[in-house]
Amino acid sequence: MTSPSDKPRRPSMLNGLAGAFAPRQIDFDPDSPNELPKTVKIAGLLALGAGLLNVFAGFTFVFNRNAYVQTFKDNAQICKSLFNGQIGDAIPATETSADAVTCRASADATTATIANFNSAITTVIVISIAIGLGMLVGGWFLRKGSIGARRSLAVMALLLFAMTVLNFSTGLLMLLSGVMLIAAMGMCFVGKGANYFIRAKAAGRK
Repeated sequence: MTSPSDKPRRPSMLNGLAGAFAPRQIDFDPDSPNELPKTVKIAGLLALGAGLLNVFAGFTFVFNRNAYVQTFKDNAQICKSLFNGQIGDAIPATETSADAVTCRASADATTATIANFNSAITTVIVISIAIGLGMLVGGWFLRKGSIGARRSLAVMALLLFAMTVLNFSTGLLMLLSGVMLIAAMGMCFVGKGANYFIRAKAAGRK
């Protein structure tokens, strides 16, 4: 007669998760084929799309630069009209309205502040287009199974994430490109994509 303790136990949920995330056995036989999986090809296309979005975002700032500067001037003028010609720290602390809070954080549209504003726009343009071009190059070579492209794109994904956290981005386009690039990197560092690159690295590919 068997006791309840002799019966096989059902695997727990934690055991199931451990099995799902356990490293797969990888065939390192150099004579066996290491075909580029579709997931890596899709990741390359996502990286290309993310690069196009970044380049496009950069050029939108180029074409709309004058409009952004004019908006900066208009906002400063509105604040000064609301608070008797005062703006920034000059607004009395007794003013507690939402407009006062906004205008207290604003700067007057002087020659120096406009120049600084233009410099900030130029910085965003250069960074956005440079990252976009890097993604385009990386995505192209990633579709061919380049290990270096995967590494470079991973660095760009971290850079985009950091820029988003610091609110230094061109808005929705850069956010969308970051999501696309992170998804692409997930395909390259998990599952068949990860196995391919592990074997490619073991075979001496770059």
